[in-house]
Amino acid sequence: WAGRGQLRVVFTPGGELLLSGDYGRFDGIPLTHAKPIAAKPGYSFDNPGSLWTVRTSHPTSGRNLQQGASAKLVVPLSATTTLTSLTAYRESDYRFFIDADATELTEQTSDVHDLQRQVSQELTLVRRTPKLTWIGGAFFFDDNNEAEVEIAVYQPRIQRRPFTTIGVNAWALFGQATYSVSRRMSLTGGVRYTKEQKDLDNTGGVYRLGTDILFDPATFYDYVETATYDA
Repeated sequence: WAGRGQLRVVFTPGGELLLSGDYGRFDGIPLTHAKPIAAKPGYSFDNPGSLWTVRTSHPTSGRNLQQGASAKLVVPLSATTTLTSLTAYRESDYRFFIDADATELTEQTSDVHDLQRQVSQELTLVRRTPKLTWIGGAFFFDDNNEAEVEIAVYQPRIQRRPFTTIGVNAWALFGQATYSVSRRMSLTGGVRYTKEQKDLDNTGGVYRLGTDILFDPATFYDYVETATYDA
């Protein structure tokens, strides 16, 4: 089910606050089934005769949660100048469990959990006069993504567990002005500077199924990378 709401508050002299949010939760079976047509050499199973029949050894499940909220504040500082603040938050929580081999044989399963959160903030100052109109502002954005995956292989009873975290931090300053030269001509100029940093933390390994013991210590890895961009 899903829902969305909005609230508007007006205050004097001429200010306005707009609040909005949404929430959605969707449970069910993800469309991840595959129809096995023929067994690989050395394998055999009771393959269903119908192309529309799929057998699995583990029940498949899925959950998808999406929600967010925002607040927009508009404050007139004078008859010609307005300050605006826009704040937003968003979150995504998605998880599914599937029988990855899509047969009644106990071969392999995948458990995937993806979590994402982000927040943004923008401030702008606008001034409008008969000759000159300009806007100046700042923008900030922060994002975090986590992907936890567990892939179980029942022969030889191992589990691959990659876990990745990605973080993004960005900010910008910008401005633009328009000058009216005459009733039929105007000049516009603008500038913007943006800086962004991305951080990656990646760890994982192959473990003995159902334990925290590494199947092979050489399979463990853990590394961090960072990249910075500006323009």
